[in-house]
Amino acid sequence: MLNNFEYPYEIELDIYLGSNAIFEIDEDIILDFSDDLVLRIHKQDTSPREQQLGISRLRLSLLAFSDATKAEVSGKQLVFAILWLAASHSVSIQFQKFVGEFPFTIRDRNQSRGSEMRGEGRVSRNIEREKFREICKEAFESRRDIPNEMLISMEIFASAKFESSERAKFVAMVTALEAICKQREYGNEVEVFIKAAKALPEFASLFDQEQSIKDSFASRISNFKRESVRQSIHRKLRECGVEKEEIKQVDEAYGIRSQILHEGLLERRLLERTEFIEKIVRRVYSNILGHNLAV
Repeated sequence: MLNNFEYPYEIELDIYLGSNAIFEIDEDIILDFSDDLVLRIHKQDTSPREQQLGISRLRLSLLAFSDATKAEVSGKQLVFAILWLAASHSVSIQFQKFVGEFPFTIRDRNQSRGSEMRGEGRVSRNIEREKFREICKEAFESRRDIPNEMLISMEIFASAKFESSERAKFVAMVTALEAICKQREYGNEVEVFIKAAKALPEFASLFDQEQSIKDSFASRISNFKRESVRQSIHRKLRECGVEKEEIKQVDEAYGIRSQILHEGLLERRLLERTEFIEKIVRRVYSNILGHNLAV
């Protein structure tokens, strides 16, 4: 093990494993992870309720680092690696508590642990110990600068199956797709049109006594300078090689999500739609990140 004084810092990330995840561990496991780093996996105590549900806790510790800055950079990569594990294996993971922007803590190994903070996650597929290390190591060593929107999307995806109702799972899965589809700006011609529309006398006199309504109209007109969310989803799916008929089904799902949220639609067949969107999102992740799906 690396010297505590030369390499005093480690990363800690706590997760839950679900009832149908087989991960045999009776004592701490030490795995060679990347470069000179090692990953320690520790089985934590569980509450009576968690035991009843078949849920187990694991603490992942990545060590060791000479300074906290290097640890933070690797911590972000570890978060990405765990989220990619969720997408690659179609498993569900949920981080319970964030310290700042990310769900890991950086600990000085020379200081007393004191009070502990926990994160949480669940997994719904069997993952062998070596496969766990292999997939996380590959993603970690890619050293990609993952955009925030990708991490947010993957976090929503990984935790979607934790939702208790099928409706909430469906909404979360479609939202995970939307989160990675940034809207593109149109050209100067559209900007000219927007300025001309706002300069019309009819617009200037619109709702003279209702400034808030006029402001709302102005905001909507300004939105014409970028593509709609729906258009951005279509474009992203085409870029990732999704077939035309599949894009049509995604568009239907997006419309249903909007109706659920804004009109109170009580849609049936959500389980089938959720499973379809999940497969599409995983393929999009694989295409963007350049990693193969495990299952």
